[in-house]
Amino acid sequence: MLKHLTLSSILILFFSSVMAQEFAPLKDEVAFRKLFAEKSQEFNTLKSDFVQEKSIYLLENHIISNGSFQYKRDGKLRMEYFKPYSYLFVLNNDKVMIKNNQKQTNINANSNKLFKLISQITVDCINGNILNSKQFKTSILENSSSYRITLIPKLKELNSLLSEIVILISKKDYTVETIEMKEVSNDFTLMTFSNKEINKPINDEVFSVR
Repeated sequence: MLKHLTLSSILILFFSSVMAQEFAPLKDEVAFRKLFAEKSQEFNTLKSDFVQEKSIYLLENHIISNGSFQYKRDGKLRMEYFKPYSYLFVLNNDKVMIKNNQKQTNINANSNKLFKLISQITVDCINGNILNSKQFKTSILENSSSYRITLIPKLKELNSLLSEIVILISKKDYTVETIEMKEVSNDFTLMTFSNKEINKPINDEVFSVR
């Protein structure tokens, strides 16, 4: 029976099983915020694989992509998609490079407020600053294995697009397990991270934006 399951089905079953575990309010939110900030500051680099599931309301099937993720402290981020298409996103402080089908586009994130916000959210989820953001109303729950952080956008530029962002944080190492972005249109994007490597050397060249 398992051999007939699609990757999309497996992801949905996995995520549903995690979410099915009962979440409850934190016993000490102040202590968690402090510990999360401290643990996040220990991450100088982070590498992982990821699977992205994109659900579009008008489409029956979900779009499944996979790739690699690399992060380095001080605003460096690289996301490279391998399947089903090739796509590269590199963030180096306020410089952004997007490469798709051999076409490269360089952007100054400061020139686009919404783009800068979304880029910053991604980095803040890794470095622990997301809980201090004044751009969201935050609620935090926990179960035996994870913390569940729900972010409701306050800014007009965001809440016209996103209804909420849900992040699962591992209690084992305080890294991000999943990020789910729910759009106002009822579409959603779920990213699941695996094979994580913490504080392994990463050459600055992979974050180069030319």
